[in-house]
Amino acid sequence: MRSISTKISLAFFAFFAFVTMGESTSEGNNKRDGSVLPYSTPSCGSNTKHACKFTCRKKPHCQDLGFDRSKIPCSCPAQICPDGKIYAYYSQKPLTDEELSEQPHVRATCFPHGCVPAAIAPFHKQIGVCTPPEGTDPEPNSS
Repeated sequence: MRSISTKISLAFFAFFAFVTMGESTSEGNNKRDGSVLPYSTPSCGSNTKHACKFTCRKKPHCQDLGFDRSKIPCSCPAQICPDGKIYAYYSQKPLTDEELSEQPHVRATCFPHGCVPAAIAPFHKQIGVCTPPEGTDPEPNSS
């Protein structure tokens, strides 16, 4: 009888540890609004041909890196998290620079002039011409 209650207790403990592990290790920050960068990164464009039925697993403390949905109609966004690292929606580890170069926000940017700001670009090297209005941060196209 005692071994059954011990097994139940161990199973409960293992389940509790599994559930809380992702929350405690993911961000280290209780920020709930998803704003990590000093500017927004929404998606732009529209997908009129395909119904995208992906279910994207997202971290609630991270900021989605939007992309042009008219160029890549169905994909999940990468996310930048408070630890400064960028994760794919399916990944629990930071993206390498090579993996980052294949993410939708890099391949189909919403920023004007093909800009991908250094904070979210592979190798932290700005892509394209990023010329925000004087005294402001870059903003994506609103189309």
